[in-house]
Amino acid sequence: MDLDAHHGDGVEEAFWRRSDVLTLSVHESGAYLYPGTGSTREIGAGAGTGYALNVPLPPDADDASYAMVLEGVVGPALQAFSPDVIVAQLGADSHRADPLSHLDTTVRGQYTVAASLVSLADRLCEGRIMATGGGGYDAYSAAPRAWACVFSALLGEEPPERLPETWRAAAEKASEWTVQLPLRTFDERATAPTDEARERAKQGTQAVIEQLRHSHPLLSHGA
Repeated sequence: MDLDAHHGDGVEEAFWRRSDVLTLSVHESGAYLYPGTGSTREIGAGAGTGYALNVPLPPDADDASYAMVLEGVVGPALQAFSPDVIVAQLGADSHRADPLSHLDTTVRGQYTVAASLVSLADRLCEGRIMATGGGGYDAYSAAPRAWACVFSALLGEEPPERLPETWRAAAEKASEWTVQLPLRTFDERATAPTDEARERAKQGTQAVIEQLRHSHPLLSHGA
């Protein structure tokens, strides 16, 4: 399970012809972001046909878009595959303040996604889940907060409301430029997209979900 903003092309290629591993990548569409791959048509080959699943998102996809994907694609796909363990690559570069991607998630949204994956692991594979960090280039604010929230989700705990003053001081000292760090874990300072942009992203996300639900082997049965 790869939630980095970029398509998980290397891992997908490693298991391209295997049926014992499902690779599921949720990422910004390759039409807008490196490496330019990860379309819904990429589903594996040979014995692995149907065991690669890609969810390319439009720019400005936000927390609501990710919630739609979790409900409409991730949950049903994992249910159909029945994993022994979930390995989750949880990049933080889908955050709205990230300088490389064009997505619009928040730290709270990323925590919610991580908690949802923990819940799926509890339901489908006796709680077996391993999480790794990934991309995240808002290095002194969004990325460390997001990864701390992932760790909280793995522990089954709510993240603290206020950020530790010792961490804020260390982050400010380490930064080579002036950083306006939030006071609270879920504060966001980056500008959100317009309502019009969010609606376009929602519609684009729904279109991708519908396409997958009617075409991908793991999801199309009974669609």
